[in-house]
Amino acid sequence: MLWLDKSRMDDNASAVVAEGLYALTPVATPLGWVRAGSLVPGAEVLTFDGGPVRVASLSTHRLDPRTPRAAWPLQVPMDVLGNTDPAVLLPEQGVMLDSDLAEEMYGEPFVTVPASALEGWRGIFRVPPLAQTVVKLAFDTPALIYAGGDMVVVCPGLPMLSMAHGDLATSVPPLGPAAARHLVGCMIAAEAHELARHQRAG
Repeated sequence: MLWLDKSRMDDNASAVVAEGLYALTPVATPLGWVRAGSLVPGAEVLTFDGGPVRVASLSTHRLDPRTPRAAWPLQVPMDVLGNTDPAVLLPEQGVMLDSDLAEEMYGEPFVTVPASALEGWRGIFRVPPLAQTVVKLAFDTPALIYAGGDMVVVCPGLPMLSMAHGDLATSVPPLGPAAARHLVGCMIAAEAHELARHQRAG
């Protein structure tokens, strides 16, 4: 997703990148881990629910350090989302959660949420963007791929092909921004309650 920075509507105005993977992010392929920036159309990557799939297209974008705070990326500490190293996610990048609360609230243990909804959970916080390259991968139909370990992120499908297949979403249901933030808020509250209970018991 690209947002237009309306605060700089002149000949030098640029789109604000809000979705995609940092070029250095490792992506799981049948041949091992490959940086997102090294992938090419036709390359195979591993998916959470459908085996290997081929990259249909990709585009690269340069982050603008002058991006408004609403589009700042989020720093994710190691292991919070199954990532083996600290990760950085753009705010509209979909990421999968495996949550008992999600199952209680929505009937599904696996859901995808925009990364922006995770702010404040388990040490995830906003960071100013650096002038780095972001890669947006697309597949024939939407795909859930492994990035940086067991972290699972959402990549879009090519619109016309996805419509032809009757498949505009992955097998894991997406939550809208409000529902996603509500779920994460409940997760934060539940974990704080559990920590307080352990402290009282100790």
